[in-house]
Amino acid sequence: MLEEAQTGVNEDTGKPVGDILVFIHGFNNSQEVVIKRQRTLRKSLEAIGYRGTVIAYDWPSGTTSLGYLEDRDDAKATAHRLRDDCIALFKGKQEKDCEINVHLLAHSTGPYVIRHAFSDADEKARIKNFPWKVIQIALIGGDVSRRSMQDKEGKSVSLYRHCVRLTNYQNPHDSVLKLSNTKRIGLAPRVGRAGLPDNASDKAVNVNCGAYYKTLNEDNLTEGVDYHGSFCHS
Repeated sequence: MLEEAQTGVNEDTGKPVGDILVFIHGFNNSQEVVIKRQRTLRKSLEAIGYRGTVIAYDWPSGTTSLGYLEDRDDAKATAHRLRDDCIALFKGKQEKDCEINVHLLAHSTGPYVIRHAFSDADEKARIKNFPWKVIQIALIGGDVSRRSMQDKEGKSVSLYRHCVRLTNYQNPHDSVLKLSNTKRIGLAPRVGRAGLPDNASDKAVNVNCGAYYKTLNEDNLTEGVDYHGSFCHS
């Protein structure tokens, strides 16, 4: 994977440079859909000049929206595996002046998974006491509460601590996240629909994609080719 991530060599240091993008999917995804999403993502990034590698971190999620709450329980358990199998390995591979950058792209319930994993990692001394950090975290259709993304909010402190930048892509027309609000008694607007709070970390940037979304015509796009799953949430 490190060889695939390399895009060149720093002439000053002689060290390889490159990028690894880890995609963490959300609920209601079969393995077949996850593979399609990963391949679509890689193809789209390569088309705009990205030369690093793209990998998907798969976790067990149902294939119907009725399993939403059960999936969130699975997401919590998955966060422990992400911590023990991935973050622990990552922190052990980080070297001084390493120029292979790791980025995370999380969709839907994916941000919920990484937020728990980062928080869990800060409870493990063998991980917490090592200064590990990813470069960029991008949230798409993020199914976490807007309030939980405040700078001093305990749930997101670790998320902000261990990244250089966090970008939240917001679609105010995302009806899937509106359903998510309903399932949670309508008291917690989701960050993927409502955007970041005003008191989010200085590392965080919010991109409102509402105007762009309104320019798209679902009738001109093909599900399974141009997008996967619910159009407004993809």
